[in-house]
Amino acid sequence: MAIKNKTGIAVLLSLLGLAAVVYVQNYRVPGSVEIAVRAFMMTSGWLVPPILIVFAYRTWTKLIRPLLPIWRNGLALSSMVLLFCDWLFAVLLLALRFIAPTRIMFFNLDWIGTVLDTTLAAALLAVALRGAARNYLIAAALLMWAHWQSEIYF
Repeated sequence: MAIKNKTGIAVLLSLLGLAAVVYVQNYRVPGSVEIAVRAFMMTSGWLVPPILIVFAYRTWTKLIRPLLPIWRNGLALSSMVLLFCDWLFAVLLLALRFIAPTRIMFFNLDWIGTVLDTTLAAALLAVALRGAARNYLIAAALLMWAHWQSEIYF
């Protein structure tokens, strides 16, 4: 299986990360492996998505935006904004964890479900794009999905 472009590798790696998180959630693995996978995907969810969103935005504005109809540009921009807000919420929760740990007690499984739905909506809206920008946004959405999944403990 050959990947034709480099952005496909980003999607593949994001998908593998999500699969790893789902695997450690649903199957018995050694504790050190589970902690390592969860920590890696949490860290990746904080660091990589904004970079991918910036790459998608730059590619969209320079190459794709003039070629797409207005409604597709609107969907594409909505996807970028939703993913950025999703990432910003994750970073704010991280900051609150260190500043005032008791203040994040409101963040329960219902909130995670809402954020996961937002991430899914952003990934679906990213389909309105073309080429590398689409792949960047889908990879960012998969990474954010894996990030939020890694915070769920059964």
